[in-house]
Amino acid sequence: MRSLFSGLPSGLEPTGGGVNAPILINGPIWSGSGTGYSGYTTNLFSTGNIVQSKVNDAGIQALNNSPTNGGLRVVSFNNTSGGGVGTWLDLQNNKATGTDNCSNGVGSGNCVGPLFLEARMAAGGTSPYSAGNISYSSINGTTIFGVGTAADIVFQNPSITLAGGVIKGTNVYFYAYGSSTTTQDGTGSITLEVPITNADINQGNAGGSLNLIADGNINISGSSATAATETALINAERTLIGSRSTNGQGTVTVTKFKHDFKLVASKDINLTGSIYLQGTLDLRAGASAAETATLAHLNSPAVGAGTLPGSVSISAPAGRTFPVEVIADTIRIGASNAPVTDVTIDASLASSTATGTGNVIKDLGISMASAGAMDIYYKGAMQIKAGSASATTADAGSNLFASANAKVAADTVNIVGSGGLTNTLDIKAGTATSNTSAGGSGSAVADVTLFGKTSVKISTGGSVLLRSGTSSTTGSASAAATIDPVVPLTISTGGNLIVQAGVGPGSAALILNQGDIVLTVGGGGTSYSYTYTAASGGATTNVSGLVLIGGAGSGLYGANKLAITLGDEIKLIGGPYTRLIDGGLAKASIEANSPRSLFVDGDLLNYLVYATNESTASARLRVGRSIADDSDLPSCN
Repeated sequence: MRSLFSGLPSGLEPTGGGVNAPILINGPIWSGSGTGYSGYTTNLFSTGNIVQSKVNDAGIQALNNSPTNGGLRVVSFNNTSGGGVGTWLDLQNNKATGTDNCSNGVGSGNCVGPLFLEARMAAGGTSPYSAGNISYSSINGTTIFGVGTAADIVFQNPSITLAGGVIKGTNVYFYAYGSSTTTQDGTGSITLEVPITNADINQGNAGGSLNLIADGNINISGSSATAATETALINAERTLIGSRSTNGQGTVTVTKFKHDFKLVASKDINLTGSIYLQGTLDLRAGASAAETATLAHLNSPAVGAGTLPGSVSISAPAGRTFPVEVIADTIRIGASNAPVTDVTIDASLASSTATGTGNVIKDLGISMASAGAMDIYYKGAMQIKAGSASATTADAGSNLFASANAKVAADTVNIVGSGGLTNTLDIKAGTATSNTSAGGSGSAVADVTLFGKTSVKISTGGSVLLRSGTSSTTGSASAAATIDPVVPLTISTGGNLIVQAGVGPGSAALILNQGDIVLTVGGGGTSYSYTYTAASGGATTNVSGLVLIGGAGSGLYGANKLAITLGDEIKLIGGPYTRLIDGGLAKASIEANSPRSLFVDGDLLNYLVYATNESTASARLRVGRSIADDSDLPSCN
């Protein structure tokens, strides 16, 4: 263990050289194994700057380091004077040459285990922190268990894991550069496993930013969380940006993150935690080398396509106890000149089960919503999938609700796929089962919905598949698949447009619009053939073009729900129109100029009401919910 103390406040650490006593590091600091003082094998405490040479062999290294061993703790104690930036922690030695003492890095640069870095006030306080910039670079992957200052933070490391503690700063930059600081190779990663709230950045005041930039993948609430971290995340309802909590009465409080937030990855962005953001959420997967270069924020590089495949995945893992909600004023995935490879919004592993007596609500699944525009550009495949929900009553006093939905909502939705025949958009509902034979009420919902408060525009080189799931019930169950804007609605496919109902009374497949609908369908060739197997498991049918597959009542409808043929209200350009009637399925229909349709669990206007709260709003209430009156059901439904 190595510990250096310089001029510390009385009662905090051993006293040394008085006020403004710096630590200057011009040679190596090596430690062995173990946890050492306060859990760290190297400890640096000073009332002045702590500065490390970038050119000398002056790295801080632990022989055996891991996320739990060979840690480094660095703390300065100094008040800010004259309104400027006070002391700083400048530890940026990442030399890849020279003698090393590090088991998992090459060179003499910094190579330690868990990190804890703080700029404290002279008396040791952290409310507020002192305004001292913190910079840290290393030659090995970095696990951060706490970093705090009232000024800026810059980390540059091969990989970064934010695993615990707090992250507090004004402008916070985490760069994971992989195996090279100069060449994009996709080997860097950033994993965020600790919530970052609005109050953590710039002390909750306006301004400030959080930036995660990786030459590789970005994982928010990744699967590598330890058991202790997993428990903490569950208690925080798996919110990673912003905050959400529920009290014993079912009241949900949300506080949005009101600072600039940037996610830039040369490869994939994977989200399994919720994000509540005031502003634009820009998911830049597959980004260019200029965008992911270290200190890219100093150059403000333009958006450009990278050379590595990069996808966006938003998923609800198995075993989750809370929904995944991604909420922002506007949402962008990819760009017109830099589409991502694939987009996956996947709640298929979410399994929501409500049983017993009394009021029971199990609200899972995924909702992605913006009060303004949502633009999605991809060149591979896009999937939106719901999960499974089950409600089984115990007696007449049961009042149950279970949901595992996948819902996408915005004022305007624009989805552009540019990858040719394989460029599919697959929208699939889940499985819902309700059993009220013991009495009481029970509702299960596993819907998939694409909702535009104003408009939905879909353009893809391949096919669009809108398919319902399976619903079985003695109560209320829904596994519907719906595309539902107000006006206008345009869908253009190079392949087929398949609208296929599922099995069960609540498994309709619907395309709805309050105005006219224009469909451009390029299918018709053998390459676009869609194979349908009858619900009874019998014969298969190969079809292409615009295809409706459903039971009684399936077809085209105009104003006042009157059956119509193709024409002005529903206009088809291109491929043939086929209607397949299968008595084992629910209804499949396209309805133009129809009234709004309400779903069994409440429509997504609930979500848009939430998403369009005034910027000063910090909470929403959910109380008095019941199965009979669905106006107050959880927003994820």
